[in-house]
Amino acid sequence: MMKKGVMTVYFSLVFMLVMSFLLVLLESDRLYILRTEGERYADMAAEMVFAGYIQPLADYYSLFGVNHGEKNSQLEKFDDYLKLNITGEGKTKRLFQMAGAIEEVEVDEWTGFKDNDWKALMEQVKLYEEARTIQRGSEEVSRFFSDLSGMDTDEPVGDYCRQLESKGERMEAEEQEANKKDDGNTPKDTEIQMEDPRGGITRWLKGGLLELVMGDQAVSKQKISTARCSWQTSEEKKSNVIVRFDRYKEVAEAVKGQNLLSQIQSGVKNQSDQMILNMYIYDQFKTLRNSRPSGRSKDTALNYEIEYIAFGHTSDRENLESAVTACFTLRTILNLAYLYLSPDKDADLQRVVQGLSAAGMIPVAGEVLKLLLMICWASAEAAVDCAGLAEGGKVPLMKDRNTWNMSVEQLLHAAAGGGKASEYFKSGTKGWDYHQYLMLFLMLTPTEKKIIRMTQLIENNVWLMKGYENFQLKNCAVKASFSGKIDVTPFFWKYPQKIQYRFHTEYAY
Repeated sequence: MMKKGVMTVYFSLVFMLVMSFLLVLLESDRLYILRTEGERYADMAAEMVFAGYIQPLADYYSLFGVNHGEKNSQLEKFDDYLKLNITGEGKTKRLFQMAGAIEEVEVDEWTGFKDNDWKALMEQVKLYEEARTIQRGSEEVSRFFSDLSGMDTDEPVGDYCRQLESKGERMEAEEQEANKKDDGNTPKDTEIQMEDPRGGITRWLKGGLLELVMGDQAVSKQKISTARCSWQTSEEKKSNVIVRFDRYKEVAEAVKGQNLLSQIQSGVKNQSDQMILNMYIYDQFKTLRNSRPSGRSKDTALNYEIEYIAFGHTSDRENLESAVTACFTLRTILNLAYLYLSPDKDADLQRVVQGLSAAGMIPVAGEVLKLLLMICWASAEAAVDCAGLAEGGKVPLMKDRNTWNMSVEQLLHAAAGGGKASEYFKSGTKGWDYHQYLMLFLMLTPTEKKIIRMTQLIENNVWLMKGYENFQLKNCAVKASFSGKIDVTPFFWKYPQKIQYRFHTEYAY
């Protein structure tokens, strides 16, 4: 009997030791699983937080962010989602009480669209445009830049200015000498074979360039206010156009000051970083000739959105006027370069000069008159180009005899007050459309201004939707990190203190 009792006690002790060892292993596994599951549930909670992105921002602009404003912060819901995942509320209790008390949960830091020089915004834009570029193909983009880089108008335009100034000075000197010798009895040629078109074209342009270009097309009257927007920027200064063609000094100075093409070509060399942003703007925002980008049909605060991004005025009319003025200025210089180098157009100009009586007085005066008529003709042609673009036509950067619109007879007809600018336009399939010309001016806009104006448009458009009247991009989080502490109560052994472990997780779009 004693032997049996000894064996029973012995096995009881061994059993207790074995069970203790097994329960320790089981408890260790339980704690390890609980910790691992807790980290996984924290990751799930972060994903649930960022699943609540702002819907119209994603639907219309392919940008993802969650609200972290003073009210209804999506990031503050992390605690609730974590508790739901860990405790399994509303479901079967976790096996072996696989739960713990959650403490000290907080948002460590979060990143918005503007942080790190708009890094988060640009990363999302890049992801969107990479997919679009594959669909669009890279040939269109490369052709866009090759056309620009291959142009050289500095030499002919510079030579034009030098010729105009030197011959103008000679003309003034010879006129003064002739006036000294004139005794008042010299007969003067008063016969006028044709009307000087310069005055008529001046009146044509001074009547309002926007009205001249748009003709019967309606111009949007919509305006926006940026006072409530997250970020602010300044407007671009309005530029003036050459509308007087009778003073050679003023014309020469004006032409030399119009370095728009050089600015654009210089800007093209630095477009590697901005190209993706420019193409995103091209795809996502409206213009005069593209009212539904990316298939969108919703109302917007402005109808000419890319014009706003380029020029920054608060009304559609002002932005369109600035776009037309910039296009007119560029086309005037390009047309002038063609006229200066074209033998055919030079012959036409000589014919006009011979028909004007002033050319018979001093020989050099005829040469100056030809140069002034040249800029007059280039400007009138530029107005016709802009009118054609506004109606959906295409205009090549550098023209030839087939793509030139106005003949000398049509120039004289327009100077006499006849016809609308669009009536002189020859429609064609070659060249650039209005949208592409507008992208040139977008290149001149600093990146910071482009992004801020883009965000202003997004906010104004989202405010038009019900439930988003207080939306602010500055309160949008695109990345956040969370941390906290979970207290775990041992199940098989009663330790003096609760076991704690910390977790850290982060999520980003």
